[in-house]
Amino acid sequence: MKKNCSAALDGRPFSRLGEGSFTVGELLRENPPEYRNEFKREIYSEAAVFFASRQADLAIGFSRSTSLELSEIAIRPGAAKMPGIVTVPHYFRYDDPPSQEEMPWYLNFADPCLFFAYDSALFAQDEIQTLEHPMLAAVMLRLEGMNDPGLRPLTVENGRPTPWIFENVPRWIGVDTLPVDENGETKNIYGNAFCIADQALLRRAITIGGDPAACSNIIAMAAPSPGYGLYQPHQIRQLLGTVLAGFAPAVEASAGRGRAAVIHTGRWGAGAFGGSEELALCVQIIGGMLSGVSKLCFHAVSEEFLENAREIAETVVAASADAEEISEKLLAIGYEWGVSDGN
Repeated sequence: MKKNCSAALDGRPFSRLGEGSFTVGELLRENPPEYRNEFKREIYSEAAVFFASRQADLAIGFSRSTSLELSEIAIRPGAAKMPGIVTVPHYFRYDDPPSQEEMPWYLNFADPCLFFAYDSALFAQDEIQTLEHPMLAAVMLRLEGMNDPGLRPLTVENGRPTPWIFENVPRWIGVDTLPVDENGETKNIYGNAFCIADQALLRRAITIGGDPAACSNIIAMAAPSPGYGLYQPHQIRQLLGTVLAGFAPAVEASAGRGRAAVIHTGRWGAGAFGGSEELALCVQIIGGMLSGVSKLCFHAVSEEFLENAREIAETVVAASADAEEISEKLLAIGYEWGVSDGN
């Protein structure tokens, strides 16, 4: 049974730029990931030995979309519903219980160039997720060689957001960003800490193998480039347009399988980019309300910012006729840029 995926909107808030699928086998033959970082290269090689033959026929689906002009995204009065809001204290663990009712999605806090640093010594959210799901990098490499204008591996093009969704991506590697060393002390390997961690600690943080059927669904979308002072109108519009063009295709894909979309996310754009955490949470809640997301799972966020964001989202959506009006109301609040967390 197909679920209604955008009950609050008159039509899609996005246009599809391209879509397709690749099997794991063809990706490994034509465009296997290649790593500059030695540790990542070793871990990937070990994982490939375990998984490659088991998953050769597994198909990974993908699509790329862009948002409509916000003034074209009309809201039906009273139709927007608040998704369920869940808070999780830790980073992504991809441990949703099997369900015939829900389809989980996980955000990739993307760069405008899709997965561009997967092979490097960087180790923030994007790079951790692509290490855990090496076929994301393989898909990107395959897309680079296709020269298809609709499938360029970019999440922003000519100033317009172009988020991607990926379905059925195998998870070969598990990463614990807070491993316990041999002395029983908890360490952090997130971000820049990865570069200075010793090999023994990194090995304690990594799990290879497990369930060959374990797959994830990914939404890759880039937050606006860092700014300073007050948020400008184009930055608010880009935030909201990006979320709608990322969330709505995931909701539609879930509905096509008779399931409700559950999206795992967090401080999108409020870490290395220094964006406002409250605004980042608010636009995602609004995107969930307008797109028909069933549940938003926020990882490692401020409870205070989340509660404020929820109240603001309810207020501005209820009083707005279209997405452009929402962006204007968010602009009027006077959100300011912060500073990067250094990762």
